[in-house]
Amino acid sequence: MDQLNPSQPMTEGDTLISAGGKFQLGFFSMDNPRIQLGFFGMNNTRNRHLEHQMTFLVCSTVFWSLLTSLPILAFCASMDQPNPSQPMNEGDTLISAGGKFQLGFFSTDNSRIQLGFFSMDNTRDRYLGIWFYNIPSRTIVWVANRDKPLDGSPGLLKIEHGNLVIQDNSGKVIWLSNILNLSSSSINTKLMDFGNLVLIYDNSESYLWQSFDHPSDTMLAGMKIGWDFKFRMEQQLTSWKSALDPFSRQFSYRMDSHGLPAC
Repeated sequence: MDQLNPSQPMTEGDTLISAGGKFQLGFFSMDNPRIQLGFFGMNNTRNRHLEHQMTFLVCSTVFWSLLTSLPILAFCASMDQPNPSQPMNEGDTLISAGGKFQLGFFSTDNSRIQLGFFSMDNTRDRYLGIWFYNIPSRTIVWVANRDKPLDGSPGLLKIEHGNLVIQDNSGKVIWLSNILNLSSSSINTKLMDFGNLVLIYDNSESYLWQSFDHPSDTMLAGMKIGWDFKFRMEQQLTSWKSALDPFSRQFSYRMDSHGLPAC
């Protein structure tokens, strides 16, 4: 048929084809839904459901619309940078400007990303960490609260008195960057494209604090291992307790400031 009108109803066996020949409307039997030569195989003894075909077309359209919008949803879950007025909650992430590293909360028992979203479980230990962005297998390169995980209510990352602070939902401090108290209004944090999380004052180029001064178990380009005698700070790599537990263990890579051992 060309079109339906009041004087020309469509009976079983008739079909309506779009002008461009891309879609077809007609009655069909669910027991024999195959189309042969552009016609449906009809059987009057079977249940025929025109509405089922229309429902399938609508559902298919909705599914593909949602699938194509997922990158937009994933983008919306990412932050530009935490600041004093905008803390970062579990589920939010911070991506470096060039898209090389990502900062967020993670669980070692369920750390895979699916379509840009985390599967979070508040009954498991959770950590704030940095990993390589947009690769199939997540590789953690730095963990903030490796020795004191979140184990109950959801956590958040905020800037308070010039410090980066991880708190649980009750306000209990889990971890902080531990620098001198400063006014937070002009302090921001950025995740650099080489994996360094930094605190900066009023967009200056000098860092008030940086994660590179506190390595975990991964050496990144630009990171130093040794002693900073000015600030009395040692920079060393320390192994995880296990593949699923970032707790600091006895194995370390460090510089011995006392010289070579005696033979």
